[in-house]
Amino acid sequence: MFSFLTEVGFQPFVIAGLVLVGLCAIEIVSLVFGHSLSGAVDHLLGLDHADADLHAHVEHGSVLDVHAEMPADTPSGNLFGSFYDWLNAGRVPLLILLMAALGVFSVVGLAIQIVAMHVATPLPTVVAALLAFLGVIPTTRGVSRVLARFLPRDESYAVDEESLIGRTGVVTLGPVDWDSAGRAKVMDAHGNAHFPRVLAARENLTIDQGTSVLVVDRIGGTLTVVPSAERQLDPPAR
Repeated sequence: MFSFLTEVGFQPFVIAGLVLVGLCAIEIVSLVFGHSLSGAVDHLLGLDHADADLHAHVEHGSVLDVHAEMPADTPSGNLFGSFYDWLNAGRVPLLILLMAALGVFSVVGLAIQIVAMHVATPLPTVVAALLAFLGVIPTTRGVSRVLARFLPRDESYAVDEESLIGRTGVVTLGPVDWDSAGRAKVMDAHGNAHFPRVLAARENLTIDQGTSVLVVDRIGGTLTVVPSAERQLDPPAR
């Protein structure tokens, strides 16, 4: 019934679909073992946090101020970075974005060839692949937005991430330090749970999984946190 899928004009799209299935399987297995492959790829490529210099002012173990300075040569300032920001509208991990692109390429290409086959004959492979690729870029952007709603990436509900600053949570995927992101469960003012990516707010600070944390700042799409024990206490009234 589906023997036509083995024909030359269909092969690029079938291969793309098989690669997608393989990546999905690997991602699922990695999640079972508690380490997301997509998160590891983002970390390896330096995409799991903004290229920022964090500056924290600490006194007696309490965080008084945390701010960031974005370097002038940040990738978001070049042509590739701008295109990546536009394409990845949902801010999903790079591997997930690649999987979405593979899925779009496979589905669009197969649809083109099936329609062409019923009208006359399948298109030449190069022509069909080019047409499918033209549909990948705009469609992948929309797919990334949809996927972001289901992935525990930055938040589970449509609220501004800055509204989570000052709230406490628990690290659910760690350990977390200043250049290796993890995840934390943070409740917003309405009692909704969010699972943003988080970084330690200063260098030489490592926060273990299960630790209660305080959100102190936002750097790009990532929140910075410190252990809740470091919450600055109000000075005693005189």
